[in-house]
Amino acid sequence: EINGAKRWIQLGMLSFQPSELTKYVVVMFLAMSIDAKGDRIKGFWSGLVPYLGVSGFFAALILAEKNMSIAAIIMIVTFIMLF
Repeated sequence: EINGAKRWIQLGMLSFQPSELTKYVVVMFLAMSIDAKGDRIKGFWSGLVPYLGVSGFFAALILAEKNMSIAAIIMIVTFIMLF
């Protein structure tokens, strides 16, 4: 724990940061979902808002961890993938 933030999970001899895994999961979800949606992605409410909501949810969870840099990266990558 550093400055009130506990970001690492210990699994025996290994430790990992859940926010690092979340970055890759969000990118894979967006890529597969955008590909499956096709041209329907062009609508604002049916195309963009759901993806911003999902990414925003994960970014908010990471912000609760007090890790603003990873939360910002998730949202920036989301905007890049959508536009």
